[in-house]
Amino acid sequence: MSSLVKREDDLVPKCVENRNHDYIFTGDRQLRVYQPIKGYRVSIDAILLASVVRCGPKYKKILDVGCGVGGVSLCLAKRSKSIVKITGLDTQQQGLEIFKQNIIENHLTPEIPFVCEGSIFENCKSWKTNDSSTIFPNSFDQVVTNPPYFESHNQAVSKNKNRAEAHHFFSENREMGLNNWILKCLKMLRPRGYFHIVHRAQRLGSIISTLEGNCGDIVVLPVFPREDSKDAGRVIVSCRKGSKGETTILRGINIHGDSEKKKYTKVAYDILKNGIGYAEAIR
Repeated sequence: MSSLVKREDDLVPKCVENRNHDYIFTGDRQLRVYQPIKGYRVSIDAILLASVVRCGPKYKKILDVGCGVGGVSLCLAKRSKSIVKITGLDTQQQGLEIFKQNIIENHLTPEIPFVCEGSIFENCKSWKTNDSSTIFPNSFDQVVTNPPYFESHNQAVSKNKNRAEAHHFFSENREMGLNNWILKCLKMLRPRGYFHIVHRAQRLGSIISTLEGNCGDIVVLPVFPREDSKDAGRVIVSCRKGSKGETTILRGINIHGDSEKKKYTKVAYDILKNGIGYAEAIR
């Protein structure tokens, strides 16, 4: 889905090249987020994903897989300040450098203490991080991920390297596709921990089939572009590792209330602009 853009390029420090900053949220939850001028940028999908993640002492250790410039982590940290301890993971060094700057810019170092360079397909011992003592399999209370949406051989690929890598799996090896990405995420999750993923609605069947047998209490949240949309564009799927609970399909979120996409619905506005969690927004 579209990027949230509210740019003020004239305020970008001269030392920051090829990137600008946007503002996400309003009021005391406002985030100032540096992003590449050309490349993958924080989208609505990341903010929606962050809104469904639980906040509390029992769920505070969180791994953000494919974190990019930190969209999911920053939104979650701002909403649940002082509760969470988030570790970001990505393969793109440029995005991670911007993410680190975003953490400092928004005074969120206590909430996001670790940023790792590495791949979820690799052993976590190989991840480059400032402290590996807290990173090991079966240890995270929650894992969140906004993975690539396409296989590289099925879709046209952007000429921008960073955007292309964010949107596509580039291996013909099925062991490095969406299904195994999910399984690797689950490996990092402690028993009874929670997993959250946002993806194209067309991949829901594949996601559910991968989760079945590994997780229960699966909750599917469809995301519709407009109130009159017949089909969901995205789905957010949450589940619990090792649970045997049944699957629930929620009513869903409508992003826009008009066909021209000029006005957010109240629920979407509360999540995307006010930084409110999904559970609170639908009350």
